[in-house]
Amino acid sequence: PHLLALSASSPIYESDDTLYASYRAILAQRLPYTGAPPALASDAEYRALLDRLFASGAIEDEWTLYWNIRPHPEYPTLEFRVTDVCPRVEDAATIALLVRSIVVGAATGRIENGVASDAAQDALLASNQWHAARFGLDAVFNDLGVDSGHAPARDAIRRLRDNLQPIAEEFGGELGQGVETILERGNGADRIRAAADRCGGLTALVDWLADESLLGTGLDRRGDQRKDCGREDAG
Repeated sequence: PHLLALSASSPIYESDDTLYASYRAILAQRLPYTGAPPALASDAEYRALLDRLFASGAIEDEWTLYWNIRPHPEYPTLEFRVTDVCPRVEDAATIALLVRSIVVGAATGRIENGVASDAAQDALLASNQWHAARFGLDAVFNDLGVDSGHAPARDAIRRLRDNLQPIAEEFGGELGQGVETILERGNGADRIRAAADRCGGLTALVDWLADESLLGTGLDRRGDQRKDCGREDAG
C-alpha cells in the first residue's frame, strides 16, 4: 500500500475524475488472482499451487497471475505489480530503490511481518490498498507498528523509509530525499489533478503529461516544465 500511495497516477478514466488516486488499481480488482498473494512458504508450495490451477483450467500460464507481487514467469526475480506508472522517471527510480530495499530487508530478516496472523494481514493489506487507491498520500493506514493501530500514509511511508535507509545504503542508494520529494510535491495523481485544473481540457492535459514524462530524460535535465500546459507553451 505504501508503494501504491507513492505511485498513484490514474485519477481520470473515460474523461472523468474518478475521485480515486489510482483507478487502475480498482479496475484490476475485476480480475481473478489480484491483490496480495497468498502466504506461500516455499517455491515448492508455489509450484504446487500453479499445478493445481493449471490442471483445473483456472489459468493458462503464470502470466495470468495478477498478484501485487509475483515471481516473474521468465526472469529469476520478483515482480512488483501494485504500482501505477509514474509520470516522472525520478519518482519511478525512487520507488524502485524502495522496492529493492524492501526485498533485501525481508530476505535478510530485517523486516518482520508484524503481529497479525496471515489471514488478518491479508485483510489489513486489502483495506490499506483500497485506501491508498482511493486517497493516495492522504490515506490513513491500518498500522500494526504504532500504538494507535493506524497512521496517516505519509507518516507510515516516512517510517518505512527511515527503517530501510541503512539497507539502501548497502548498495549505494539514498531514499531520503527522493521519497520526501514525492511526499511534499505530491504523487502523479495529485499533479495530474492540479494540471487538469490549470489546463482546462484533456488535450492540454495530455500534452502536459507527455512533457512531464520527458523531464530529466535525454539531453534535457530540467526538473520542472517551463510552462504549465501544452507542448507549445513548454517552449
